[in-house]
Amino acid sequence: MFLFNKIKKVLVVTVFSLFCLTTTSISTSYAKTVIRDAEIEAYIKSYSRDIFKVAILNPSDITIFLIEDESPNAFVAGGMNIFIHTGLIEMCETPEELIGVIAHETAHIAGGHLARIHSQIENSKNNVLYSLLLATVVGLGSKNSQAGTAILAGGTETSKRGLLHYSRTQESVADSNAIRYLEKNNISSEGLLSFMEKLEKNSLLPESSQAEHLRTHPLSKNRIEIIKNRTASSNKKSKKLDRVKFDIIKNKIYSFLNPRKVLSKIKRPNNFIDSYSLVIANYKTGNTEKAIEIIDILITEQKNNPYLHELKGEILRNSGQINKSILAYKEANKKVNSALIKIELAKAMSESNNPLYDNQIIDLLNESLRIEKNSLTSWKLLAKTYKKQGNEALFRLSQAEADLLTRDFIKAKFNSKKAENILKEKQKTCQRCKDIVSFIEKQSKTK
Repeated sequence: MFLFNKIKKVLVVTVFSLFCLTTTSISTSYAKTVIRDAEIEAYIKSYSRDIFKVAILNPSDITIFLIEDESPNAFVAGGMNIFIHTGLIEMCETPEELIGVIAHETAHIAGGHLARIHSQIENSKNNVLYSLLLATVVGLGSKNSQAGTAILAGGTETSKRGLLHYSRTQESVADSNAIRYLEKNNISSEGLLSFMEKLEKNSLLPESSQAEHLRTHPLSKNRIEIIKNRTASSNKKSKKLDRVKFDIIKNKIYSFLNPRKVLSKIKRPNNFIDSYSLVIANYKTGNTEKAIEIIDILITEQKNNPYLHELKGEILRNSGQINKSILAYKEANKKVNSALIKIELAKAMSESNNPLYDNQIIDLLNESLRIEKNSLTSWKLLAKTYKKQGNEALFRLSQAEADLLTRDFIKAKFNSKKAENILKEKQKTCQRCKDIVSFIEKQSKTK
């Protein structure tokens, strides 16, 4: 299921980018589209999981988000979150390049770089630093680097140099540790090297008249030389990553975002990727019948591919064929343990308005929450289903979980206490109700 979720809210963020250090403690309106797709997420997790482990990080604690943005970037924000732009995947030519980027971002998390930068920001109260931070905000919000540069120009050279030197140090450490993580997984660091060379070749890193100390990252050539030397000195034999699967997910993203270009480019499919791209392009341009025709052929060839069944379910569901979509989603769910597929199946069942599905919906959502405990969609649909069944206590508790995720602490506390009181009348206890209330009360004391 290729989901486009608009994210627009006030954030206080620290961002570590592959290309520069971006820090801000200023609230800003941040609007981005987060893309969710079970196949793409499974692919990225399959490689990143081992990178996280050698970095001594718990893979389940880190979330990777795919952002619809044509600029080739990746960054860390909000602690344990890695954001990857679709433009970065588009620029990557090999899976080694993509995993090299992920290794670099992982190194920022493992090195505690965000916490250290926060501390440095807190310790500096001069106007120049805030000019730098404001420049970051303007550049992020407007995609206009000149706007940010104009604000930045007001600061003194000395104060800028202090923070930017710190960023150069962090970037060098992240590069070095990324290579170490890759080597421990027998993955060549040539991917990271070739991606950095690509950035330099495409002039994505400014090479204007700015002095080195004004740069928010090391000069591209300096970083490339270090990576090149480390790569050359490694005598480990590297394993080959699955290029076919990488090409599939890369073309899947492109087809969803550029369906008309795909239709004009592919007149007759020569392979699976061409056919898969045509399914998506026809679906996105409204030709449901043609999309189903092609995907049915693919399913006969790859019966055990869960993501073909999932995509068929999505196409059918969005064309109003709910009951058929449920069958397709069920096939997908049999073949892979994916929280996202379970959620989509539950949503399709809910949309059918068939009360016979209610218990199945609850089971599916609880299964999805064991995989993704912070799924707002799951908690909200669970609350809706419990309410429909007349289960007031579990409706209130599920709603409290949803309220907690949206940080609506007043409602979360209200619903938790409601659930606890209902269960108390039945001589049952609700430890989770108590935990939610306790958490909220602690939060209010720390403000």
